[in-house]
Amino acid sequence: MAGALGSAPGARWNDFEVGRAEGGAPRLVLAGAAAEAARAKGATRHHLTLTHDGGMAAATVILEAP
Repeated sequence: MAGALGSAPGARWNDFEVGRAEGGAPRLVLAGAAAEAARAKGATRHHLTLTHDGGMAAATVILEAP
């Protein structure tokens, strides 16, 4: 998420929550300093994809601004 937000002063791990959207897709919920940083960048939507294999996991986040 640091790549999508760049520097998000004050953001902590618990400012990012992964849940499930309807249909089971992963859903990202931003709170605190992370949500403020996304708003400051003009982001109105965000997308999350997760993958895992052999004990390794990766996530990709894309922020969308009009």
